[in-house]
Amino acid sequence: MNQRNADVRELSVDGEKVLYREALTTRLIDLLDRRGVVLFSSPPMTGKTALAELVCRAVVKRNHSKDVVVSFSVLGGSKNDDFKSLIKENCGVSYDDVLGWASQGSTVYFVVDEAQLLYRKGDADPQKYSTPFWEMVQETFSNPACNIRVLMLATYGAHPDYDLLSIPVDIPQELRLGVEELNFTPDEMKEYVDKLFLGRACLQGDDLEKFQSCLWRLTGGHIGYCVTAIGSLNEKFKSSRRSGSLPPSAETWIRLMEQALKHENHEDDSVFEALNRLIAVREGVKTLDSKEFEVLGRVLDGNVDRSDVVVKKCIRLGILVKTVEGKIEFSSAAMRRFVLTRCIGRIQRAQDRPSTLQVLMLRAFSAINYDNFLFTIREGLSSVDLVESAWIREFYIAVSCCTPSGISVSAADFGANFGSPGCIDFAVQCGDEIWGIELLRQSGDLEERNRCFAADDTYSSLQLSDYCLIDFRLDSAEDRELIAIDLAKYDKLFVVSYDAEMSSVQLRNGASTWNLRGLRFA
Repeated sequence: MNQRNADVRELSVDGEKVLYREALTTRLIDLLDRRGVVLFSSPPMTGKTALAELVCRAVVKRNHSKDVVVSFSVLGGSKNDDFKSLIKENCGVSYDDVLGWASQGSTVYFVVDEAQLLYRKGDADPQKYSTPFWEMVQETFSNPACNIRVLMLATYGAHPDYDLLSIPVDIPQELRLGVEELNFTPDEMKEYVDKLFLGRACLQGDDLEKFQSCLWRLTGGHIGYCVTAIGSLNEKFKSSRRSGSLPPSAETWIRLMEQALKHENHEDDSVFEALNRLIAVREGVKTLDSKEFEVLGRVLDGNVDRSDVVVKKCIRLGILVKTVEGKIEFSSAAMRRFVLTRCIGRIQRAQDRPSTLQVLMLRAFSAINYDNFLFTIREGLSSVDLVESAWIREFYIAVSCCTPSGISVSAADFGANFGSPGCIDFAVQCGDEIWGIELLRQSGDLEERNRCFAADDTYSSLQLSDYCLIDFRLDSAEDRELIAIDLAKYDKLFVVSYDAEMSSVQLRNGASTWNLRGLRFA
């Protein structure tokens, strides 16, 4: 009988620091015992091989005398190996011997990594002469008394042939698990930081919580991203030790994580650059053509067609995910930043900082590419979600371009609507000063949004040096008188007026009017 101990390569720095993920493996083994077959399918670098090892370890640890573990990777044999010879080469036993143990009352757990290499291509026979394997899977489904359990772990492929692959057996949807189940839970991610981050000792209390929050926002619990981000920071820790200098402080670790979240260049962007090189990104996003990137650009703007074949492909590749609520989102902040960078390019920052928030507003709205805005909303101004997310993106790019790299520009979210609950739309930190910016459309909630900046209200904890509200209004004769009234009432209000063709754009506050594009409105 072939039982193997776990050697969790993907999730350990050395043999002692291992995440055993016992809640996940217990749940998975229970599902195998009840239903017989489970298929995990996910993109590269999501922890499948580690999970295979952890499941083997958990079965062995139960110490049931009649449990047999047959674990192997289909990549482990030569090109012309068939399924039976793979078992012989990897496990040292014959396939017939294994079936014999099952018939004699032993419970046999097949753990098969890289199972996509056993799939069928088109109408041809299954690859690697794996018909006996699929017959065994079918028998496991059809015979409740069968003593065989089969866990398959398969990798999504970006290769065009992947769409031609299929499973010769009908596996129910509830037994098909994906990257969501493989991802770390928040508690597992905290455990990973505790065990494997070399700079963990200097993170205590609020600093630790802030660091973990940044890591979660950056990675979404994606195992490959977590391992890579922490690995990048560990290299910095080791480098400081080699040079004889003090290790980075808690403030430095947090700053590095926060920089990776932002859509701009930094002097030290090592965490994001490490994520950028990940195979999950290289084989996913980088394989998309320009038309497919157009679709991802629309997802950035909140314009998602769930039936689009490109959206479905990006979900399969792990670029996008479908949430429990049914929303389509990017799988992590790192993936969102990568796509945004590809769509809008690296943002070149200004050399000098604006002296006031009003100066920044004038610079930003003079720098906005209104043709880009028109292209984004080419389906029309009727979609509130599309118009607002397009303004958010163009405004963010413009503000970033008009401020130097030492100034932090933070946005609540790309693809969101104006006024994200509990979050200020934009915050710009210039040294000791922090400027807050709220966006509105057609004067919606103007009174309420202005009240958020009161001394005892929503944004008081931000300790803002200055703030403004920017109201985007589609020009109309009836609205011009209302604009004048609102500007007189709210001294922190700017109004951006534009026509449907963007041939005329004006920026106004209570004191001045700036003609940004085309002719002045009457």
